[in-house]
Amino acid sequence: MQPLGSSRPQAIFFDLDETLVDNTRPMQRLFVEVFEVYFPACVVHGRLEADIAQALKTEVYALWESLFETDSDDLMATMFRSTLRQCQLDVSAASAMARHLVDAAANALQLRPGAAMLLEQLNNAGIATGIITNGIEVLQMAKIERFALQEKVDTVVVSEAAGAHKPDVRVFKYALDKLGVPAARAWHVGDHPLNDVTGAIACGMRGILYRPEDANSERFQLDAGELSAPDGHVAHLLQVAELLA
Repeated sequence: MQPLGSSRPQAIFFDLDETLVDNTRPMQRLFVEVFEVYFPACVVHGRLEADIAQALKTEVYALWESLFETDSDDLMATMFRSTLRQCQLDVSAASAMARHLVDAAANALQLRPGAAMLLEQLNNAGIATGIITNGIEVLQMAKIERFALQEKVDTVVVSEAAGAHKPDVRVFKYALDKLGVPAARAWHVGDHPLNDVTGAIACGMRGILYRPEDANSERFQLDAGELSAPDGHVAHLLQVAELLA
């Protein structure tokens, strides 16, 4: 694998979900598991009843739309509370359901092969590392803390705290400012062609596409005209080190 140019990066950032960690159970399944605990009668043959599923979908969308306006701890409980109220269920379980979902999401993860070793290699080489992830801070931090990743990198940026989601360049600039690194001396590695690669390149960083051999290349429904060509490709995280000059 050929190195990317003659200058080594000062910092390399990584996406979280489906890059450093794998989600072994999708969020849709985790919602079902939460209802199985608190309202088992609402789950039929492993699926939520249609009216509950629709109400929950609406509230999840509302949560995402108001993410930068409301405290996320309360926001997740509000999401469940509104869903339960619409479906005439006991709303007193909402806060416990929110906590259960966060714990379940963290416990549903597994660390991607080579992730911990790569972070150690980069740190030993004097290259700063960071995580840039889209999502709700309380949820994403629970995932990060599951494997103590916050202790293995120099900074963690969750889009909620940055006030913008990838591919918005503001979230990348927020991360760069935290480390005091210029965009031209930083890379971002992730599995999403738009959020991770195109967004990073638009900010002036190098965008590295992580596409493991077991990945479903059709899972992103994207317009090719919106995408920037990656500066590099890796099929295994340890290959990132091979791109260094």
